[in-house]
Amino acid sequence: MESGRAAEALGRIGDARAVEPLIRALAYEAEIRKDAARALVRMYHSGRLDETERALILAQRGRITQPYSTSEETELRGYDEVYLHRDSGIGVEFPL
Repeated sequence: MESGRAAEALGRIGDARAVEPLIRALAYEAEIRKDAARALVRMYHSGRLDETERALILAQRGRITQPYSTSEETELRGYDEVYLHRDSGIGVEFPL
């Protein structure tokens, strides 16, 4: 996935300008969330960020470590059955 490779590259580079876009990516679909979370954790531990950027990442630790879960269901809307897929969490380890 192109977004995943981009997130991985940003994490390796460790440029502080990537912190906020990667945090925003934690709200995207599951694979992008996971790639962004891994990049943020890598950046946090890289030693290249100042305390402000590290604090921004650390504030996301709960979201990053929340276990991934998914559910599928159908819902009746009027006369139509609608398939719903929901997922939440990311499930990436974030040791301190």
